[in-house]
Amino acid sequence: MIKKYVLTILLSSICLSLLYLIIEYGIKDLISPALPFTIIISTVVYAILYTVFGLPISLLLTKKLPRFSIISLLCYLLISSIVYYIFYTLTYNPVPFIKSSEVYIYIVSTSIVYWFWCNILVSKPNL
Repeated sequence: MIKKYVLTILLSSICLSLLYLIIEYGIKDLISPALPFTIIISTVVYAILYTVFGLPISLLLTKKLPRFSIISLLCYLLISSIVYYIFYTLTYNPVPFIKSSEVYIYIVSTSIVYWFWCNILVSKPNL
């Protein structure tokens, strides 16, 4: 079971790193000599964040909810919103947090990516 959670965190981090690079730099700017280094660094950062914030939530939710539950997605959205708000206010001015559409894209994408991989790899099947 631990292997499934580790694989979930790893796949979610890699997918989110690639999505982050596409959002930030566009598809044609992905061809760069710094791309492997950027992917590794962003994957490590996302893996740490998913381990600290996503893993405890998924441990609770996979026991109580069926696969692809909207309630679990809403829980991931709530936690992701709180985490992004904390990190955004630490690094930027807290006022434009609500006005920035980029933040909403990141909140939704981090939640959906982890929710998807967790439901594919870890969740118990519907009975």
